[in-house]
Amino acid sequence: GWNLNPEAVRRFSLRFQQQNQSQVSSKEPLRQILLVEDNPADVELVMEALEEHDVSCELLLATNGERAVTFLDEIEAGKQSCPDLLILDLNLPRRSGKEILERMRAGSTCQHVPVVVLTSSDSQTDKDAVARFHPSSYIRKPLALDDFLQLGGVFKRLLNRA
Repeated sequence: GWNLNPEAVRRFSLRFQQQNQSQVSSKEPLRQILLVEDNPADVELVMEALEEHDVSCELLLATNGERAVTFLDEIEAGKQSCPDLLILDLNLPRRSGKEILERMRAGSTCQHVPVVVLTSSDSQTDKDAVARFHPSSYIRKPLALDDFLQLGGVFKRLLNRA
């Protein structure tokens, strides 16, 4: 089973065989994705979706809102670098995803980072609450595995634009 330490951001290096090796230099640093998600099954699905679309990256995982806010504070203090993409659940323990998104957009360092809100909520209230912080996408978590795996393409396109 999972033993997710909610006090630390966990790092996973995801390296997949690229169809065209010349596109990725071995000297190029891995792109970073910050995933803020408390459900281990959804973490696994995001990792599978990235693998399905050959997204090589360093996946940073924060399993609660408080840890994500601390990580953003570390970025603002120059102790961490901005991720290239944020994948954010709204319903988190300790701090909400909306609060994390608001804090990220209010900071001076990571305002430009694309954000995918990936949530089980289809509530218009939730959509309206995060819309003013301009997420790149608001996606309700798919119920079907194939649909979830297709999200890897969304993540890849946003990383390529970052």
